[in-house]
Amino acid sequence: MEGAIEWANNFSWTQQTLPAQQPVYPFVGAVSYLIVVQALKRVSKDEIRSVTFEIFHNAFLVLVSFGMFCSTVYSAYQRAQEEGFFDGLVCSKRSPETLWDGPLGAVTYVFYLTKYVEWFDTFVLALRHKPLISLHLWHHSVMAVVCWSWFAYPWLEGAWWCTLVNSAIHTLMYSFYLATTLKVRIPGKHILTSLQIIQFFTGFVYCITFMYYKVTGAGCAGNLYTAVFSQAVNLSFLAMFIDFYRTSYKKKAAEKARVAEKLK
Repeated sequence: MEGAIEWANNFSWTQQTLPAQQPVYPFVGAVSYLIVVQALKRVSKDEIRSVTFEIFHNAFLVLVSFGMFCSTVYSAYQRAQEEGFFDGLVCSKRSPETLWDGPLGAVTYVFYLTKYVEWFDTFVLALRHKPLISLHLWHHSVMAVVCWSWFAYPWLEGAWWCTLVNSAIHTLMYSFYLATTLKVRIPGKHILTSLQIIQFFTGFVYCITFMYYKVTGAGCAGNLYTAVFSQAVNLSFLAMFIDFYRTSYKKKAAEKARVAEKLK
């Protein structure tokens, strides 16, 4: 534990020393991810499944997501105490070279690495011949690129916020997946989708806030183009998740209501 704390306190983004820092990892990785998914779907006509692996995978991501959430809360609070909430987390005044130094950079970097681990969600579905919608594939393939860009072209504001809220939602989501794998029925799956929509909306607001202060000369050190790229991806997620919610839950609810009405 002491070693992890020391590593976090001394964290610095250096492309020569940390894993997955070079651009080949997110870009080639995303393409490889899509190719592997298609290949796995053709491995066998029958379902291939390891319940043990799914339990381990989901339990691991529950623990890691909860740990990242707690660490982000603490790290953001620490930076706000040292630099002020606005200058530390809304419009950082640090130089771009030191923007990610310290615990907040460390936990966001771990968050970036988990985007590669989450690809196994898709690999499991592909081997089980479960439907893979465009939203799922787009979300998993592009997030590694987005998170990498936060460090390569430093931008902290929306990035730390994404780490915070996404880790909280993933704690709930992977707990739901774990329970499902263990055949424990938990109602309210649509609530998770609603929370994801709220996440993207708050991210939109945070990005807009940063962009406003950046272009009005408030002295924000973060890269504007990274923020624009993240915002564009965020808006695509928002639109696709809203459509998914409408298609998956609203239409089904309406159909059930029509059937119930006919049976009266």
